[in-house]
Amino acid sequence: MTFSRKQIEEIKNNLRKILLYYGLKENGNGNWTCLSSRHETPQNSLSIKNNICCCCCGLKGDALSIIAEFEGLNIRRDFQKILKKGTEIIGIPIISVAEEKKYIKRNEDKEDIKNLIDNIDLTKIVLDTFKKMNAMNENDYNYYNSRGINYDIIQKYKLLHKNPLNIFPKYILPKVRNIYAYQNIIPVWKNNKVVNCILRRDDKLSLSNTKILNLKHYKLELFNIDRLDNIGLNDLMFICEGVFDGFTYEHFGYKSICLNSVVMKDKFLQLIKEYRNNIISRNLRIILSFDNDKAGIETTNYLKAKLSDLNIKNYVFKFRKFKDVNEFYCNDSDEFIKCFNRAIHIINNKSKDNKLLGGIYERS
Repeated sequence: MTFSRKQIEEIKNNLRKILLYYGLKENGNGNWTCLSSRHETPQNSLSIKNNICCCCCGLKGDALSIIAEFEGLNIRRDFQKILKKGTEIIGIPIISVAEEKKYIKRNEDKEDIKNLIDNIDLTKIVLDTFKKMNAMNENDYNYYNSRGINYDIIQKYKLLHKNPLNIFPKYILPKVRNIYAYQNIIPVWKNNKVVNCILRRDDKLSLSNTKILNLKHYKLELFNIDRLDNIGLNDLMFICEGVFDGFTYEHFGYKSICLNSVVMKDKFLQLIKEYRNNIISRNLRIILSFDNDKAGIETTNYLKAKLSDLNIKNYVFKFRKFKDVNEFYCNDSDEFIKCFNRAIHIINNKSKDNKLLGGIYERS
């Protein structure tokens, strides 16, 4: 093990701690009592300036010399052992020179990236790219159209279809070989600014890696969280897992918030607690609409119980045939609309009827 100069200096700068470790006593004014085992009159026999010196027993030197003396080591021959003991006494990790250089480099890189990110204007990048896209071929919107997303939604959220390598600096893109395939770019807006982007893979270009990625070095945010700042009286708000499910409800004129991942459920609940008084006073009705799989069902049950504990009106929109709401809408739009309208009717009229065409609707 090779110790760095910084570690050696840290041991030397902790002389007091090392003296206490070996049983010497501090008396104040720079005077210490040496060990009685070393001589007959140890009281105030030892003084410290930069190093120590005991006028009776001859104990002297810096922290490393003290360790060598009490451990019976030779300052030259056993230097590494002395340093190792020093790190144990003062409680610092043993880090090799190579490891320390890597640590310093990582922190320098983080600081450099932070400075670079502070100078990135995601909002401007998105708006400029969207403006250029509007002058391009309508085929750029084919993917969104296939998901039942009309141009009003595309315009509202400034949805993009473009190779992310041609839009964003490389150091904020996830390190995957097929990053070129993530051409469906959904800006995440907060307070009228883009705070991150959801990168959805174009399956025609690649099937590698997960379907959804986010920009690196930016905090993950809930999609449409600003909806909680603008709650209308008796509003309905759909809470979804995927952003395309939210767009489906937005398409029909309803508000939605998307978690983007079920792991964000507790963050969502924390925000709900912050807005709780306004939610209750405005009589907001929350409708949980998660994926029809194990994770989605577990998240639904979890949020349903938590929201009920907070006395917030909440409902569950269930369906059996499809994985999620957007898939339901895209594959059987007539049936979805019937089912959806029926659910809205039940909520608004406080009906006890929980049977729907094409699915099951629950009220808590």
